[in-house]
Amino acid sequence: MDYNYLNQFVNRLQSQGRYTFTITDLEKDVPRDKFALHMALKRLMDKGRIIKVRNGFYVIVPPEYSEQGVLPADWFVHDLMVFLKKPYYVSLLSAAALNGASHHQPQRLHVMTERPPIRPIKVKSVSIRFVAKNKLPKQGIIQKKTETGYINVSNPMLTALDLIQFERHAGGFFRVLEILEELADTFHEDDIDVSLRNEFPIAVIQRLGYLCDSNLNKPEIAQLVHQHLLKIKTHPVPLSP
Repeated sequence: MDYNYLNQFVNRLQSQGRYTFTITDLEKDVPRDKFALHMALKRLMDKGRIIKVRNGFYVIVPPEYSEQGVLPADWFVHDLMVFLKKPYYVSLLSAAALNGASHHQPQRLHVMTERPPIRPIKVKSVSIRFVAKNKLPKQGIIQKKTETGYINVSNPMLTALDLIQFERHAGGFFRVLEILEELADTFHEDDIDVSLRNEFPIAVIQRLGYLCDSNLNKPEIAQLVHQHLLKIKTHPVPLSP
């Protein structure tokens, strides 16, 4: 296979502002022998021009990222999830950082998706960890601009609920409380109504209400949570699971 043709394919995508492609994209554009195609891909990977993130999914590495060897995860996570045919949103510590908790920059990108779970991804300096729910929420997901487009992100209130529910993925309950103390200034009363329309364990909602009342100086949010819980049969639960 003509190595230069593959290089031209990659350069053309990058000139269009695209930094990912799939093996299907390549086979459609370069209808050549599959063995030769994969050998050419290997040569480009050896040169550091592209990197394989998942079987069949590749990320283009522009010259300014050649030292890191890979793009930041938020540049390609949307395309990756489309490739995997999985709904998603950026969540937990990553969503908290994007929503204003800047002192808690995570070392990996946390992505919420639906079951069955997806294996973690570790490529060069990029790490993506997936957390799976039976069903993703329909409310409280917003879009944030990135260098390559938009990604789905949980709003501050949905982020808070997820952090409480999946506190083990966030470093434990005390770490979650530290993050919520920083995130609390971004809570809005409209968001709690939207977020509570989703399916969350009652204990998670109770813990959020307690923290808003006793730790986060958000009595108005606590009152809205209380009104929501009055419609539900509840019983005392420990603050920390």
